[in-house]
Amino acid sequence: MDCGDARCEFLFAAFHSRFISEESSQNGAFYHDATVDRLLDQAAVCVDEPRRLALYRQVEQKLVSEGTLIVLATKIFSRCASPGSKGRCWNRCGGADSIGVV
Repeated sequence: MDCGDARCEFLFAAFHSRFISEESSQNGAFYHDATVDRLLDQAAVCVDEPRRLALYRQVEQKLVSEGTLIVLATKIFSRCASPGSKGRCWNRCGGADSIGVV
């Protein structure tokens, strides 16, 4: 599913019944739920970002509540710089990159 959104592509491939196939299933758990399919279909065409994110949250909450999706870790990315810093920008891992004036 090419919907230009990594979250959409992951959820579609992993949990939409459209991706169940005897030959080559991207939905490796063979998960099938009409409600999840409907929510994913709605989210894929939704141009209102807050509404789309709410639809994804509904899918994720359903999958987590069923034990179908278990979140083991999340990444938190941050960057910081002080107004007087020059020539350094902190990368996602906390190390300094020399990339010019911040």
